[in-house]
Amino acid sequence: MCVQCYKLASDEARHKILTLLKGNALNVSEITERLHVKQPKVSHHLKLLAKAGLVRIKKEGRMRRYALELDSECFSECGLLKGLKD
Repeated sequence: MCVQCYKLASDEARHKILTLLKGNALNVSEITERLHVKQPKVSHHLKLLAKAGLVRIKKEGRMRRYALELDSECFSECGLLKGLKD
């Protein structure tokens, strides 16, 4: 499992997204603004991260907020969280 976690997080854009989400839950617009990346690309990466169980999605009306899924095996057993900047 750890190999897949690190492979997924090794992409620069996904690593930056995970680092942003380490401190707080954000919506796509907030991530887009902070990374200066187009919204479709951010949404694509978030979809991959959510599918892998690294990110959870909380619906707030029409908006979705994304946060790290800290109970994920990647964070608890593989130590992926330690590799993300503070």
